[in-house]
Amino acid sequence: MLRAIGRNTVLVGAIAAGATVSGMAGPLLMSPRGAFGPGVLQADSLVWALAGVVISLLVSTAAAIVVGRVCNTVVGLFALGGGIFGLAWRMETIRAVTFHGSLAQVAVETFLWSLVVAGAAWIVFRFSGPLDDVAPTESGRVPHPIMSVEALRSVAAGLLALPVIWVCARSPDKGQMIGAVFCGGMVAGLAGRLLSPHVQPILIFAAPILFGAIAHAAAAATSDHPLREAYVQEAISPLNLPMPIDYACGSLLGVAVGVGWARSFLHHEEEAPA
Repeated sequence: MLRAIGRNTVLVGAIAAGATVSGMAGPLLMSPRGAFGPGVLQADSLVWALAGVVISLLVSTAAAIVVGRVCNTVVGLFALGGGIFGLAWRMETIRAVTFHGSLAQVAVETFLWSLVVAGAAWIVFRFSGPLDDVAPTESGRVPHPIMSVEALRSVAAGLLALPVIWVCARSPDKGQMIGAVFCGGMVAGLAGRLLSPHVQPILIFAAPILFGAIAHAAAAATSDHPLREAYVQEAISPLNLPMPIDYACGSLLGVAVGVGWARSFLHHEEEAPA
């Protein structure tokens, strides 16, 4: 009982610390309109915007490592997503992109966020330790968590996040955007863990963000209408409504829950032959 209370206290404290610092870094990403920008590439000062993101990531990742060592690594990455939430919540929606920016810029930044999240996930796994319930294959082989067929298979599961986001993202409201990606990430995390049960789930945390970037890029390449006109006519695809940081925050939170959910299924599968 006391141990559980201690773990929950560390988790809540880490999320609160990360979210507070990230929220305080929000003004560094001001747009030329004088409001919080929708992303780094739309900020008034690229240098200050990058500084704000770096500060948020450093504090949130450090907090995630602490949580990972006290609880487990997946819970630590959930804390990382909670820390980034403090910044994501203050950022503008796609409406601001229609005034200053383009879907091509959004696609590039979303892709960069997928690399950042993959790197942060690797760091948290490196310092918090691997998951204990990831067993070698029947032949005793331990797949590489990044350069292996099993790892790439878990990344492919990120594609399942897109139809869920398409269904859930009905308006550009910030809460709904993060929630939509959370739901999509949860499905992707569950599927990725079940498809590749013998590999440490590192890349799956970045997979929904990667496919979100592809969706943004596809829309930017095929759209026949200016972005502002499409926004007014409500013709923007639901997949393009979440901003890059929405994809990053929602994916970390949702995939962590999905990977944790998959543990119960894998537990029963392993007990049967035993």
